[in-house]
Amino acid sequence: DFRLLPKESDWQKLKQILLRKNSIENLELQFKRADQSVIWVNITAMYYPEEGYFEGVVVDNTERKLAEVLQDALYRIADLTASFRDLDYYYRQIHQIVEELMPANNFFISVYNKKNQTLSYPYFVDEKDGESAPSQDYNQKNLTQLVIENGNALLVNSQQIDALVAKGLVDKIGADCNLWLGVPLKSHEGVIGAIVTQVYDSNEILTERHLDILTFVSQHVATAIVRKENDDNIIRAKEEAEAASKAKSIFLANVSHELRTPLNSIIGFTRRVLNKSDDMDKRNVNALVTVKRNAENLLTLINDILDLSKVEAGKISYRPQKVNLVEITTNVVQELEPAATTKGISIQIDAPSSIITFSDPVRLRQIMFNIVGNAVKFTDDGEIKVSCETNDSETLAYINVKDTGLGIPEDKLDAIFNIFEQANSDRDEARGGTGLGLSISKRLIEQMDGKITVTSEVNVGSEFTVIFPLLKKRD
Repeated sequence: DFRLLPKESDWQKLKQILLRKNSIENLELQFKRADQSVIWVNITAMYYPEEGYFEGVVVDNTERKLAEVLQDALYRIADLTASFRDLDYYYRQIHQIVEELMPANNFFISVYNKKNQTLSYPYFVDEKDGESAPSQDYNQKNLTQLVIENGNALLVNSQQIDALVAKGLVDKIGADCNLWLGVPLKSHEGVIGAIVTQVYDSNEILTERHLDILTFVSQHVATAIVRKENDDNIIRAKEEAEAASKAKSIFLANVSHELRTPLNSIIGFTRRVLNKSDDMDKRNVNALVTVKRNAENLLTLINDILDLSKVEAGKISYRPQKVNLVEITTNVVQELEPAATTKGISIQIDAPSSIITFSDPVRLRQIMFNIVGNAVKFTDDGEIKVSCETNDSETLAYINVKDTGLGIPEDKLDAIFNIFEQANSDRDEARGGTGLGLSISKRLIEQMDGKITVTSEVNVGSEFTVIFPLLKKRD
């Protein structure tokens, strides 16, 4: 039906095509009606120059074409919502896509802050009000506020707007528009804003179909706003945590320095007095020994806290080099052997002459001293066996420390690696220690690409295994 062609100019357009080609088949053309709505038609026609007339069929494909355009636009909106990083860019892209689907020269997005009772307009484009967003005062009654309060979409014409003003439901704000369409932005916490388009031209229309489309768009815009807010909160929390960690590290470094200096003096002078204690009363000697022991324990605690702070902040220094795991472990065993002998327990090491890897020898010694030292501390009878070996492919080294000590309850096996936590607080405090040694050791091992495991049975003993990669140079 050629009557589908809206205007004389459309006839002329078709005529020019037929004059050039004589015939056309399934030609798709787009026209605009008087009300500015779009119509798509499919034309099959023939021109008979001798007779001077046209013959053919014009089929209205508007519904099908609108469905295709809508499907493509909604897909792009969904993809944009899933991948955007910058919210300003996101708003601009959303506006461009909405303009393909409905009159949207005048378009804005508002965000409602319930706590502060304010409306912000992160995106605002209006041909009469320019880019100057309305007042953020939520007490000022406007159509956007009405949509947010009611939580429902609103499509009104100028007469209906005047009626709302007359009833005192809204104030008359900004330039008069012909049609106004607003849809609430909803999240799981409720209404968080609105998305709005309005037209001033009486030839442009907004329909219920446009309301449905804008409702779909609003769901994605709300998702984007909430996601960005969550991302910002995570970044802000991370920055605050990093700042707190840095402040803690600085504080601990300063405090440890201020405490270690007098403690070293106390320990040093106590040693000097004890070296000349032959003529001293036994009670005074015992008192000095107690002072020295407690000062040394306090110094160990301060050093452990400082180490833990550095490990957690990722600022502990590593100096990896080619080291012999067996040599370092053997030295630790020899150093702790007197303490084991004093308690009447044996300590043995079974290892090849050499297992080489890239590691920090100072930190490796610290780890082994903590683990073997704990075995000596919590073993009263029997023996401690230390062994070093590699797997068949010689890619991993295993350092095993097995004792016949007090053992650890099964429900405490994970907890012993927590800060200041011990398997049995009353029992363990009586034997000294801070509850930091294993926590520090585990973190050091993991930062050196290793792993630590433990098995234990109460009153039978414990077995710790440290696993390190062989000949692996850290970046």
